[in-house]
Amino acid sequence: MMCTEKTRKNIILRIWEDGRIENIGESQKAAFYSNRMLISYTEENVIISSEKEGRFETIRKIPNSKGFHFGTVFWRTKLNDITLKEKYGWRRGAKRPKYARLNLENFEIEEFGETKGYLQFFYPDKYYLVETDHVASEVKVYEFKDGTIKLLKTFSGYDTTEISNRFRLCRGGVVIREGKKVRVYAFPDLKEIKFKKL
Repeated sequence: MMCTEKTRKNIILRIWEDGRIENIGESQKAAFYSNRMLISYTEENVIISSEKEGRFETIRKIPNSKGFHFGTVFWRTKLNDITLKEKYGWRRGAKRPKYARLNLENFEIEEFGETKGYLQFFYPDKYYLVETDHVASEVKVYEFKDGTIKLLKTFSGYDTTEISNRFRLCRGGVVIREGKKVRVYAFPDLKEIKFKKL
């Protein structure tokens, strides 16, 4: 099992079944593990390391001067059961979030333009962008997939300025609460599910 310890420098650890703890190395940002590869960071590069016979060897350094981070970190006991072909990440510190795709097949970083929304991720490979427009009273949900951004649904007439209202994107869909009224929409097409008591 792999994990990270978040301190000033992210320490990457391997915890063995017999209780031994092995220090794998450090990462400037939180690392992640996928496709039998460890993806870690320095100030200028994304480091791709391949696992061979229990050891990690650097196979690629990808220039990352803009500081994109392809988290969030999820560690699982059966990591090798899932093969990912892409990860999406963000650049912090910009006035508007900037996003990019890390292609795990050719090890290239593909940037997207500025957006007004924020990224939400669900393990292992679901990425969504939620964009709120307070003037138009609407919320848009997009999907990141295969290097594209696709608009899934526009939720119009939702009062985004009312503090008691809630718009929640979940693994299975969207839950909207306005006052005492609750509406539920399910993936993949975000069609509304009717409940008598809602």
